[in-house]
Amino acid sequence: MLSLTNISKSFGEQTLFSGVSFNVGPRDRIAVIGPNGSGKTTLFEIITGNILPDSGSVSKRKDVTIGYARQEITPSSPERLLDHVVRSSNKLAGIEHRIQVLQEGLAEDGGGEDAAELLEELGELQHRYETAGGYNVEHEAEVVLCGLGFKTTDFNRSLNEFSGGWLMRVALAKLLALNPDLLLLDEPTNHLDLQSCLWFEDYLKSYQGAVLVTSHDRAFLDRVALKIISIEKDDVIFFTGGYDDFVVSRQKEMETLASSAKRQEKRLKKEMRFIEKFRYKATKASAVQSRLKQLAKVDRIEVP
Repeated sequence: MLSLTNISKSFGEQTLFSGVSFNVGPRDRIAVIGPNGSGKTTLFEIITGNILPDSGSVSKRKDVTIGYARQEITPSSPERLLDHVVRSSNKLAGIEHRIQVLQEGLAEDGGGEDAAELLEELGELQHRYETAGGYNVEHEAEVVLCGLGFKTTDFNRSLNEFSGGWLMRVALAKLLALNPDLLLLDEPTNHLDLQSCLWFEDYLKSYQGAVLVTSHDRAFLDRVALKIISIEKDDVIFFTGGYDDFVVSRQKEMETLASSAKRQEKRLKKEMRFIEKFRYKATKASAVQSRLKQLAKVDRIEVP
């Protein structure tokens, strides 16, 4: 559905990531993690085309729609809350479009490991489409708004009556009503209470499209994500599994790496002791030079 190939991006002397390649399938649930400033939001902006990579390319199948929830507040207006969200709804057209996307995905997959899951999803969508003749867009908008914590008495209130945090929820409601093939969610739970967050988790689990999400809420990520992209210093790590499984796996890798670095450091110190001991001894000059050349070629193991 979406492919990134050898993507690189730097700002000044800071390289965020280099040579990053991955694919996003029609039903992927991917958490993009990393410390603040590592490039998570920049990666989302590159996917949407708002920022150009320094090198590499982004390609998506024709007509695939992308919805992006930024960490910004929707400008207030006198428009009624429910009307504002309903105007963004594309649910019925979205089901028809999603059927087409999955059919194209199956054609490209060619009976691969995801074929059975995609076929099951396609059947569910076709059933929903067949029974959606009397679909009530306004009702769906009400369900989303209530799920995100709004009361029915809020539906007739104008947007300029809500605080910044609630306007962030409005922006999220609009995005869900838009029903894109790929949801890009940048810290979507920042302004949600526990009940709304739990509803949102269930919503994303059953969402018919793909989801890429960043969040500092590890419990949320573990319950939603099935794949991990970790943007780290000098590397981007890809992992298939939940967030907690990734943490355990990464910790084991770090322990192994630290052990290897310790052994390497011990060997290097031994070589340096030899060099220092015989540096000025003519009979050992050749051996000293040989070891110096070997040390120069050693790739030092660095533990993040």
